[in-house]
Amino acid sequence: MNIVMYKGNFNYGVVSYFVDELVQVFRKRGHHVEIMDIVGLEIEEDKRGDELELAKIFKIDESVDLVLTFNGVGFIGDNELFHKFKVIFGALLIDHPFHQYERIVRTKPKNIFYSMYDEGAIATAEKYINSENIFTHLMHGGSYAKNSYIKKEYDVVVIGGLDERYLNIDNVVDQYIGDELGKIAKKLYEKASKDYCKTLDEHLEGIIKDMVLPDELIKMDQFKEIIRYIYIQVDLRLRAKTRYESVLWLLKNDIQVNYFGNCENEELRKYRNFIYHGSIGYEEVLDVMAKSKIIIHDVPCFKNGSHERVFSAMLNGALVVANYNNYSYNIYQDGESIVFYDINNYQDMVDKVKYYLENEQERLRIANNALEITSKYNTWENRADEILRVYEIMRGMRNSKEEVV
Repeated sequence: MNIVMYKGNFNYGVVSYFVDELVQVFRKRGHHVEIMDIVGLEIEEDKRGDELELAKIFKIDESVDLVLTFNGVGFIGDNELFHKFKVIFGALLIDHPFHQYERIVRTKPKNIFYSMYDEGAIATAEKYINSENIFTHLMHGGSYAKNSYIKKEYDVVVIGGLDERYLNIDNVVDQYIGDELGKIAKKLYEKASKDYCKTLDEHLEGIIKDMVLPDELIKMDQFKEIIRYIYIQVDLRLRAKTRYESVLWLLKNDIQVNYFGNCENEELRKYRNFIYHGSIGYEEVLDVMAKSKIIIHDVPCFKNGSHERVFSAMLNGALVVANYNNYSYNIYQDGESIVFYDINNYQDMVDKVKYYLENEQERLRIANNALEITSKYNTWENRADEILRVYEIMRGMRNSKEEVV
């Protein structure tokens, strides 16, 4: 099979690493893969409307079976070009689909699929973005560091950014959407803050249902765009809130936190046990994980999803301590292959972190169990095989339609 993978200006540098991992697996499976780096690609104005020229530029012809890209980078127009050359196009989303609203909403359901890292986002995409598209579930994969370490350099590590702007829900209401729509945003934020056992999508759907809005309004593009904006802003603030509060609780309880990522928060940085390392590349992140005893992971609830940091931490021998969640079909069990804490009770997190720092054998037992499960089910090699299965399904659907015609 001939595969083309696009690399572009991703918001996260880690995505290029994902591309390389998938390419290695596809080639290992015997497929021919070409990587096209579209960073800085400029298309002359007279060629933008010329399908044949665009096909040449983006390496699309009848010999290509599958084009893959993360977040739809390299997506051309309304995807008629892929349909014309019978090329299946897969957009692997690493964020909630609302972040790629503009791309998805203009897509025609021909030869294209979008994958979601959380199964719970599929219903939202179908209702508020484009009900005719093909959406599937594809989690992130974990990655191995180049080196392994018996002696761990770091006790407790937090990885990720913390943006000051997102610690206040009021600035969304005041600056952008006004009081009336702001009430929806505040209500969503308050409900989600009190109940992390539901996904943000479920909270949003509950609020809209309680408002008893007419179907005509819900189907309006303007309403969908407003809901998209509210969701993204609330999600960003929930993530900032949980990260800030979890780190602050650790610091207040005399636990040293090694923080990797952008963080300009003065309250956290005034603590002597807050060790700030700044931002690092993903390869360095993997190395840090391999040197860590415990990785703290805080994200809003998944229905059935993942984050690459969870899987990568496990693959590199760290114990993952995370708020209660459903990672990967619930195959990770509390106290056996992961340690969960109650995000509404940060003392629970503190107590568990202290316990597993003091009880090395228990920590290693759980970390080893997690490594065994993750290496079997949640690497990028697993994801590559899942993509190939989706391709076969898409090809079968396409061939069936052609036979009917």
